[in-house]
Amino acid sequence: MKIEVEVKAEAVKPYQTQNFDLAWANWKEYKRLELGFNYKTIHSEQAALTQLGNKTTSEQHAIDSINNAMAKGWKGIYPEKQMTNGSKKNSKNGQQYSEDFLQEVVTGLQPF
Repeated sequence: MKIEVEVKAEAVKPYQTQNFDLAWANWKEYKRLELGFNYKTIHSEQAALTQLGNKTTSEQHAIDSINNAMAKGWKGIYPEKQMTNGSKKNSKNGQQYSEDFLQEVVTGLQPF
């Protein structure tokens, strides 16, 4: 007589914290209730988590991206690009400016 034990695998999350676990559970619940979608396999959920981890720069960035997607009613998570090196991105033309330059412009625009 053989006894088989079923081991329920769980996807590996890119951020191992309670806050991220809660955000991800909320995302899955949102997808289920709002969009009628459930991850069919551990593989599809793992792919979504891996993609989120690769496209975000921190746990907070990932959580903000999840919350933003739910707030806008999106089917997927599309993290906003975050600039490094103290740069900001101008959304109209994609130019990058340093914080020092932006401060100089603001100071130059103020009346005497």
